[in-house]
Amino acid sequence: SSKNKNHQNPEKPTHSIQSQKQFLISDLKIPRPPKPVADAIQPETLEFIRDLKLNNDREYMEQNRQRFETAKADFLDFIRMVKEGLLEADPDVLDQEPKDSMMRIYRDVRFSNDKRPYKRQLCCHFSKGGKKSIAAGYFFGVTSGGETFAGAGVWDPQGPVLHRIRQGIVNHSDRFSAILETEPIKKITGGKTGIDALRPGSSQLKTGPVGFEKDHPMIEFLKRKCFAIGRHFSDKEVVNEGFLEEVLQTFDACVDLVHILNEWIG
Repeated sequence: SSKNKNHQNPEKPTHSIQSQKQFLISDLKIPRPPKPVADAIQPETLEFIRDLKLNNDREYMEQNRQRFETAKADFLDFIRMVKEGLLEADPDVLDQEPKDSMMRIYRDVRFSNDKRPYKRQLCCHFSKGGKKSIAAGYFFGVTSGGETFAGAGVWDPQGPVLHRIRQGIVNHSDRFSAILETEPIKKITGGKTGIDALRPGSSQLKTGPVGFEKDHPMIEFLKRKCFAIGRHFSDKEVVNEGFLEEVLQTFDACVDLVHILNEWIG
């Protein structure tokens, strides 16, 4: 009864009633390899993210703080290995501590109708200027339900940067097209090339941008606001041997794309 609860905690009766809150339990089972795997994400990390997605509130996080810290440590260990491999493929990437590449799990809810406090993934960004730079770079986000993603390029750049990229596509259309036709890109996009290889992004123009010919051969590219390539991974892939290699192959395939975008962005 509430009387007993008040008796247990006379100073904060409301808090003790709240702590009886029933958290939701997911029926999504995360696969478990027969033995621990060094070059993958630990199943417990995916389990924590799965549960946080269902219970996206501060109270859940407080009661599961240790699980979050363990998941974060696992993620940081993994992205250290990713960074070391990526630096071999693209030495332009800023060599920094994993914690400096990792993005905060807290969402910025100030201008959003969605007030859930936490992101649905643990993620990081590598680029020549670090995670907050406007430069094209490499993104990696771990989450449950087959939504883990690795990719590279530029997502929804601001006006001046977007204009420079569009100008670059017009001036170097052959080079840009050739980059999107390579075998490694086909491999990570399931056989897609050219404009089909690019991620759709949050929006695109219905007609061509101002200042560009409406019948330009690259007009479909010029309508885009996202110039990135990548792929999703199943939970089984994420926790099993060889996952690190899969992520690095994805990044390797995108090095030329990142370089040409950064040439244009400046």
